[in-house]
Amino acid sequence: MSRIKNRLAFVILLSVYFCEAANTSLTAALFAPFAIDLGLNETEVGLVQGTVDIANFFGQIFLASVIIPATRKMFYTVGVLVSGVSVILFGVAGNETRPVYFFTLCVCTRAVMGVGASLVYASTVPLLTKLYPRKAGVVTSAAQVALGFGGMSGAPLGSLLASLGTLIGLNGYTLPYYIVGSFEAFLFLCSLVFIPSSSDSNPEFLAATPKIPKDVFLQFVSAKNLLLFSLPVLSMFALVGFKDVSYSPYLLFDIGVKQNFLGFVFLAITIPYICVSPIWGVLVHRGRVSVSLIFLFGTGAAVPLLFFLPAVFDVLRNVYYTVGTMVLTGMFISSLFVSCHLVFEKIAEINGFEHEEMRKLLVANWFNTIRALGKIIGSFLIGGVVLQRLKFNNTCLVHAVINVFLGSIALRQLWVLGILGRHRVYFSVDVVDRKGQRTFSPDGYFSDSIDSDSHSYL
Repeated sequence: MSRIKNRLAFVILLSVYFCEAANTSLTAALFAPFAIDLGLNETEVGLVQGTVDIANFFGQIFLASVIIPATRKMFYTVGVLVSGVSVILFGVAGNETRPVYFFTLCVCTRAVMGVGASLVYASTVPLLTKLYPRKAGVVTSAAQVALGFGGMSGAPLGSLLASLGTLIGLNGYTLPYYIVGSFEAFLFLCSLVFIPSSSDSNPEFLAATPKIPKDVFLQFVSAKNLLLFSLPVLSMFALVGFKDVSYSPYLLFDIGVKQNFLGFVFLAITIPYICVSPIWGVLVHRGRVSVSLIFLFGTGAAVPLLFFLPAVFDVLRNVYYTVGTMVLTGMFISSLFVSCHLVFEKIAEINGFEHEEMRKLLVANWFNTIRALGKIIGSFLIGGVVLQRLKFNNTCLVHAVINVFLGSIALRQLWVLGILGRHRVYFSVDVVDRKGQRTFSPDGYFSDSIDSDSHSYL
């Protein structure tokens, strides 16, 4: 594959990530106020938001048993098409004014959207690291920056397009979804042409890469220390899901932010996310994973605690304090993606999962399964059922206590494993020879006889 085609594929992969994040961001900013005005309650809003993650969760479990390197591009391109079309249909649902029908249409389209998202998220990082195997840490952080740009653009662009649509006599709520969905559908055509297929890879290597059977995935899930680290990550993603459904109503009804400026307030999350994500990529690249993990677990407890304090000190219930806490939220989310994905891979390596391609696919599936399940819990259970009973500030306090408990246990165990400590921890990626070619043994596992200088590190 030519260098130009390689770069175009990289841009397309990041652009799809941009669209996925833009859709999430504009939905977080626009959907909850629109749905509540139409007559839906908090639980129904949380269920609609969580439907995409429910479908994503089951999609990841299914993909764990069927996806292999030879079919990655097929799953990816189908996912991009399904995501683009479902975003458009979600916008079409906004033309329905009857609450019951609107709720039903939203749940159905979000479920299809979740299927598309599961295909995209399970394939993107392995495809990126395949393009640049020596720079896995850097391209992973680049993917998170693309998500950050999408998150940064989605909310303000959605507010702007909604206002523009209303001004010209259209349904302002639907216009942002039409534009984002159409752009992602266009990227589907681009991905068919420019994203490399498995035939571009070493055929002997692909033949040595087995399909991932169900028992291997179960064996991976039951690996020592994997679930122990997964629980706090699950709780962190629940905080992200809670943010998606609760921040907009809190800003509108408790803080008094005007609807037209709501999308711009969400820049307080996305701008720090973009700025800090490359820092975590560089730190992990240099073996300083301890810094990002300590920051992650610290802010995972601090963010919900800071949102609780206005319930005690009413003087803090203002836009400036809230924006400051949202800035910390963006920094927290940036450390969540880059460091945790690679720590899962290190834990898998410690537990004997030596086959590189298999390990990457297993980790990608598991990471996105945890992400989907956490966002289900955060958007529906916490952001719907619990929020409706305890209200925003008290719900945040409960979440802070849970994050402190789970994070403390995980940090201790990571210290014991040697992943957390003063010494550097490198995450090995594809083993390559000095000409940049992968080296493999006949049984499908990488050879142990490679000179240490030929290893690439994150």
